[in-house]
Amino acid sequence: MSETASGLYFPDAADGWQLQWDTKQPVTFNTQTAEPDSGRVIRRERYPATGIVFVAGTVKPLTPASGQILRDFFIACRGRSRNFYFFLINPGQYIGISIGTGNGSDKNFVIPYRAVTFATVYDNGSSTSAYTAAPITKAEVVSTSKANVTVVAATNDTLGIKIDGGNTFTVTFSAGLMSPANFATALNANGTFSAVATADTSIDGYLRIQTKTTGRLGSVQIDSTVTHSAAALMNLDATIPHYTGQEVRIAFTSAPTNAHVLTADLSSARQRILAINWIDSLDQAFQASAVGLEVYPVSIRQVI
Repeated sequence: MSETASGLYFPDAADGWQLQWDTKQPVTFNTQTAEPDSGRVIRRERYPATGIVFVAGTVKPLTPASGQILRDFFIACRGRSRNFYFFLINPGQYIGISIGTGNGSDKNFVIPYRAVTFATVYDNGSSTSAYTAAPITKAEVVSTSKANVTVVAATNDTLGIKIDGGNTFTVTFSAGLMSPANFATALNANGTFSAVATADTSIDGYLRIQTKTTGRLGSVQIDSTVTHSAAALMNLDATIPHYTGQEVRIAFTSAPTNAHVLTADLSSARQRILAINWIDSLDQAFQASAVGLEVYPVSIRQVI
């Protein structure tokens, strides 16, 4: 199984659904041995691995609403076929974590932590207070380029998009030179789009498409299979549905200098983790809710 993240996040408790999480960190070694007739034993250590075992359990009967949340998440994961993120339940302290590297123009950076209290933020080793930080509470897709591009009619003029897991709908753009701001204006002028999502260029001039749904059940997915797709032209990721895990966006007052290394010391922070194994059947979960408890061990790896 690939360990590439799917963009999914384990859902928050809702409607009386309470989760009990536990983590363990066993250390496992993988050693190859060869024992020829000579009696000489050859050993080769392949790798030591520190794993974290994630355990989640329903601790009171699931209500219909919370059961639906769990079911929707299970379907989105396709059982065990897709990985997902969750956040460690116990807050911790993290020293010198990477925020990113300045390029002289971008002010906004995202770090994979939740419920963060900053101790110090550093710009190339020097502490700074010239920033703001806030959780990302709505799913979004942000373009990877802010360059102007040329839309060609019946060639690359149509954006296919799904919001909150709904059906794909399309927005067709006028031919000609388009900036990210032009795309945002055209998207917001579309009634189907504006009913469920917004578009803007508030993130350093890049095009951002964001659901209107707050929380981790909202999603944004670009569908590049539509005829005359504009997804590649607009530099929008169409490989996965995008959800929010409420990571923290750090916005510097001024764009950090090119090549400056940006780091932070965090406290009261919950680290994002990638799960690579869950369950293939929800029968256990719904049966367990009748008696009040069931646990699901999950094999995971740390993702920073």
